[in-house]
Amino acid sequence: MTLKKTAALIIACVCLLTVFAFPVNAASGSAVTPRNDFRYYGTDLDSSLYSGKKYQTENAYFRDEAELFGSADYTDVCETIQNAADKIGMNVGFFIGGNYRSDNQTMEFCRDSIISLFGNDADTSSVFVYLDFEGESPSFDFICCQHDATLYYPPDGLDERQVDMRDNMYKYLPSSGSTIYTSAVINAIEAFCSDLEYYYDEGMVWETSYYNEEKGAFRYVFFGIVLEGPLPPYKYLFVFLAIGIIIGLIVAASSVSSIKKKYKFRETQNASAYTSRNRIKFNNVSDRFLREHTTRVKIESSSSHGGGGGGFGGGGSFSGTGGHR
Repeated sequence: MTLKKTAALIIACVCLLTVFAFPVNAASGSAVTPRNDFRYYGTDLDSSLYSGKKYQTENAYFRDEAELFGSADYTDVCETIQNAADKIGMNVGFFIGGNYRSDNQTMEFCRDSIISLFGNDADTSSVFVYLDFEGESPSFDFICCQHDATLYYPPDGLDERQVDMRDNMYKYLPSSGSTIYTSAVINAIEAFCSDLEYYYDEGMVWETSYYNEEKGAFRYVFFGIVLEGPLPPYKYLFVFLAIGIIIGLIVAASSVSSIKKKYKFRETQNASAYTSRNRIKFNNVSDRFLREHTTRVKIESSSSHGGGGGGFGGGGSFSGTGGHR
């Protein structure tokens, strides 16, 4: 083997060892520092949504309030959000928060942002995501769904899709106080948009429901079909159960009647027909108790215990899931 070939082989081995010993982190690239100096309060909805650089179309929105992205990355993120909105046929918005907002203010901000950006008509469905980079610890992120978006992305129940989508973003997002890499935030947004499309293709979740305040009616999924009515879904189950019992009784009565007509039944013979009154004579009749048994039962006073809580929006037109990191 020549000297050149030997040197080339050594260099190749060193490169391979370097790759395996020091793998590239998903959060590689330049670290960024979020902007945190603002001339408006975080609760100022109009200034938060519409001042500064933003991307807004009929069904998509993106605002990098914390100014994490350069021009090229900003364009790529906007394209990712727009494609997801077009694919699922719903409004999709992302907000990278840099100004201070408390947890409750963040939840209200997401709900009010949907109404301001996309409206609150009865047939409007939206998903809005708030990612917190204001510098407070812990950070609070929030996913908010409007109207039928809740049927595809429920926060709880049989399939907690909002929770899964949040946790998938947390595989990339930095924890509070950690170094922030633009690539990590981009990966988180791409993961969420990918989940939007995936769960949309999976379809609506069985037994998911919400109250559409604009229509004044409950909407819920029953065997893959969206039904609408003035009563909560569980009350319709009692109605269906009562109808089923009535139908069952009618069928049973009809079957018994049919059988009676088909077969002739003899009347039950009285036992006295098999005895002779002249041959049976009772000389003495008495009652004797062999044993005595008494049962005592303590009567408890009835009492009730309440508890539990409600999700974001109280089961109304909006649902949401938050998380600290």
